[in-house]
Amino acid sequence: MARPVPQTTIYQPRWAEEDYRQRPMDFDSRIADAIIVRIMNGETLNALCSNNRDYPLPGTFLLWMDHEPEYNLKYRRAKSIQAELLVDGILEDGKSGVWDAGTRARAGQIYVEKTDPSRWGQRAVVPVPPPADNAPVADHTHELRRKINAMAERAKAREKIKEGED
Repeated sequence: MARPVPQTTIYQPRWAEEDYRQRPMDFDSRIADAIIVRIMNGETLNALCSNNRDYPLPGTFLLWMDHEPEYNLKYRRAKSIQAELLVDGILEDGKSGVWDAGTRARAGQIYVEKTDPSRWGQRAVVPVPPPADNAPVADHTHELRRKINAMAERAKAREKIKEGED
C-alpha cells in the first residue's frame, strides 16, 4: 500500500514524521514536572519540546494539562512566574539602555498581557456620555423615601402584632 503524500502548507512543522511516533503520548508526571520547572525558569514550551525528543509535542503537553487539573494549576503558576521574570528582564534592559526602540518592551508587554491578563492586561474603560442639557433628569428620591417609610411602618406593625400574641 502506498503511503499518502503529505499536504504541502505554508507552515511546515519542525518535527519529522518519524519524530511524532517516537514522542511520548501518554501522561507522564516526571516529564510534566520537568517541563513545568523549565517553563518557570523562563524557557518557552515550543523551545523545550522542539529541542528534546523525550518531551511531547507542545499540543500533546497542553492536552495533558487539560486532563490533569493538578498539573494545570502548576503550569498556570509557572506561566505567571515566567511573566514576572520577563517583566523583570524588561525593567533591567530599560535601566541599562539595551532596548532597541522599545521593541523588546512592547513584545514583553504583549506577552505578559496574554499570559496573565488579570494582572497585566489592559483595563476596560467604558465611556459614559454626559446627559444632554435638555434631557429630563429623573429624581426618584421622594418615591424611594416614601417606599422606605412604608416598609418601616409595616415592620413596626408586625412587631406590635407579635408582642400582642406573646
